[in-house]
Amino acid sequence: MRLRRMEREGEPPVYKFGQKVRPQLNDPSVVMITNVYISETEYEVLARLPADVVEKTRWVVPCGDSFLSVDEFHGRHAGLVLAEASFDNEEDMRAFVPPPLCGDEVTDDDRYSGGALARQDAPPLRPA
Repeated sequence: MRLRRMEREGEPPVYKFGQKVRPQLNDPSVVMITNVYISETEYEVLARLPADVVEKTRWVVPCGDSFLSVDEFHGRHAGLVLAEASFDNEEDMRAFVPPPLCGDEVTDDDRYSGGALARQDAPPLRPA
């Protein structure tokens, strides 16, 4: 489960309570996401519960005909930057070639999943 506060400049914050589930536990490349939009008051109540926290800023970066979601982490994960591409089907996902600015491929490395990062420090990556 995850609780999110999303802010865009000039717009009011959006609050989400969600769940990410892998249809196949051994394949982290495919994830189903369910989100429920909640009020600020509901967010504040849930935010008081004990939780593992990840702090990040998400940037949307053009990439060919699509875009990458680039997460710049803060707090204990400061310095970690992960890029994520989303696809409508597995064929497009398998054909994707990351741009040269991307470093290590960590799709299949569970240490970089949001849940794992929330519970531990990020493992080191080789410089790009």
